[in-house]
Amino acid sequence: MNHIDLLHSQHTGARDTSTTTHASQALTHHTMAKHPHYCTSVTPSCPVTSTVYGYYPSLPGNILLCIVFFLCLLLQLYYGIRYKTRGFTIALTIGCFAEALGYIGRILLHSNPWNQSYFDIQICCLVLAPSFLAAGVYLALKGLVIKFGSEKSRLRPGLYPWVFVGCDVVSILMQAAGGGAAATEDR
Repeated sequence: MNHIDLLHSQHTGARDTSTTTHASQALTHHTMAKHPHYCTSVTPSCPVTSTVYGYYPSLPGNILLCIVFFLCLLLQLYYGIRYKTRGFTIALTIGCFAEALGYIGRILLHSNPWNQSYFDIQICCLVLAPSFLAAGVYLALKGLVIKFGSEKSRLRPGLYPWVFVGCDVVSILMQAAGGGAAATEDR
């Protein structure tokens, strides 16, 4: 019994029990493999190998990284308040928070790699967070140039954050455009 006969038998109520079960399983597996957005959990017709990653994200590794970034967040807040480094502290705090949140998304993906919400959380946070961490480095670079002499720099100290953060913004927009194009290509 082919897929057409199976669909016809479902509409007319005809039953050929010897082949209907096998054909419906084949149709289900074919549908899931061709259209993975129908999968919501790991099942025989939606194996973990068909997910975006193809495996269960490591629970110990992601827990460790989540804890590390959360501790970095707390330390950054402490030292930022103590030494009054407002811009640097804001950039690094946002970056560490987003990294920790991204790893929480990966921890949640371990229980169900098909969950689109968990995937979206981890992919957005882990792609955007390094830009905030880099912005903190650019602000520190500005301070270093001021401390060691702006005459030794090719750029004025105030331009460092603008130039490098501007490049990061362009990079993020290009990543977003590429991700959007890849996401809509399958549909």
